[in-house]
Amino acid sequence: MADDRLIVADGIKWWDVPNARIRTVEPICLQHNLRLSPVIVYTSRYVGAAGRQLVPEHTDKSIELLCDEGDGHKIKLPRPYGREKSYVTNKIDAQNFAKMKTINLDDSMVPVAAEELRDTDYWVKAKITESKSGTRLLLWAGSKKAKNKAQLFVEPELKRMSFDQNDDHPTEVFARVEATFVGDVTSKIEKF
Repeated sequence: MADDRLIVADGIKWWDVPNARIRTVEPICLQHNLRLSPVIVYTSRYVGAAGRQLVPEHTDKSIELLCDEGDGHKIKLPRPYGREKSYVTNKIDAQNFAKMKTINLDDSMVPVAAEELRDTDYWVKAKITESKSGTRLLLWAGSKKAKNKAQLFVEPELKRMSFDQNDDHPTEVFARVEATFVGDVTSKIEKF
């Protein structure tokens, strides 16, 4: 079980169950590390000729969880069990969304892809940062055979692309680099 599949929310450890047909989370006792069971809620209902009877509700309506260790202890939930599971799933996803690296291009949040190609003589690394002038994409590239590198700066809000004068010129690595910004503004760096 990977640690990134566990989260503590509302005093309960939750396990994001991997490879389930339908995504689900399971509550785990913080003290005993046992799975917790929803305490079944009964409501009084009119049941035909039998009159009023206590009828079990769906476990999603439970507001308490039971740990079976020892005499058993109950943990009160801040919301019904079904909503709590949904809340925890959203909280796990929010942590993953926060780790995603994206750049705002034309009001669309585009993820920065990370892919490693091993059968090439070159390497490329990209990073998104925030600067005084707004979001900036940093791009480093170079030959695996040389220590030198080229460093490019792409600034969408300023509609500008530039490079670090202290490093290799980008044309030492690329034949052409082009960025097209909103309003069809284009910036190019190419070999002549």
